[in-house]
Amino acid sequence: MKKLLMFLGLFGFLNADVTNVKISEFDFSNNENLIDVRMPKEYAETGVVNGAKLITYLNEDGSINPEFLNEVNKNFAKDSKIAIMCKSGKRSAMVTKMLEQNGFTNIINLDGGMNELLKTDIKLVPYQN
Repeated sequence: MKKLLMFLGLFGFLNADVTNVKISEFDFSNNENLIDVRMPKEYAETGVVNGAKLITYLNEDGSINPEFLNEVNKNFAKDSKIAIMCKSGKRSAMVTKMLEQNGFTNIINLDGGMNELLKTDIKLVPYQN
């Protein structure tokens, strides 16, 4: 039952309006305000954007990382411009909405996520655990 309620809550985030920017339209020259919300195994598979903050949103079991919001709050002011990226754009859409609901005012979802980024000439760096 608990997992069903969590799924329904996450589904609600997916249906919410979010600000989307295509990967091809995002400026990757300064990545201090980029959060990659994928899991460590995903970071290891593809590498990561140099300078991005790596803050996992969902754990391997599908539960929300209980420290996620604390980590974002430690690293960013509520009015910071923050871009959120995941593998495809679905988790980042959930995160974008959740951050907006927690007072962050300038959040964007990088639509297509790492799947689209891998089609560009943006160089990734190996994940350092």
